[in-house]
Amino acid sequence: MLLNWCGGLLNLSITRKAEYRNFFLWKTIENGCYNVFMIIGGLGKLFFYLVFNFLALYLASRFVVGFAISQDPVEFLKIAAIFTLINLFVKPIFKFILKPFVILTLGLGIIAINMALLYSLKVFFPQSIGITGLIPLLYATLIVVIVNLFAHFLGKIFKN
Repeated sequence: MLLNWCGGLLNLSITRKAEYRNFFLWKTIENGCYNVFMIIGGLGKLFFYLVFNFLALYLASRFVVGFAISQDPVEFLKIAAIFTLINLFVKPIFKFILKPFVILTLGLGIIAINMALLYSLKVFFPQSIGITGLIPLLYATLIVVIVNLFAHFLGKIFKN
C-alpha cells in the first residue's frame, strides 16, 4: 500500500482487487485508489460522528436559550466525545428495549430517547452543561437530531 494522490485527495493505492464493505468506502476510481478513511474503518466512522456531534452540540448551545455548554475547547471536545460514544453504544440498546414505545408513538419515541441521552450528559458533566428546562432540552435535541440526520445521509452518499 502506498500513499498517493488520486482525484485530488490523499489516498492509499491498493494493488490487489478487493471489495471493502465499510462506512467510509468512497467510489472506486479507475486506477484502484481508495480513500484513506476506508482503511481506518471504525475509527473513521467514530471521528466522522465526533465531528458532527461536536457541530450539533455547538449549534444547540449557540442557538437554544437555556442550553449552555462550557466554552472551554478541551471540555467541549470531551463532552462531544462522550456524547458520540453514548450515541454509538448506548442508543441502540435503548432503541431495542423501547421499540414497542417507539412503534406506539409512530416514531416520536426516538425524540424522547434522544432527549434522555442528551440529558444524561448533564450527569457526566454537571458543571459544564446547563439545561434549564424541558423546552430548551427539546429544541437542543431537535438540532442534534437534524445534524445527525444530515451526517447519516452524508455517510450514505460517500458509502456508495
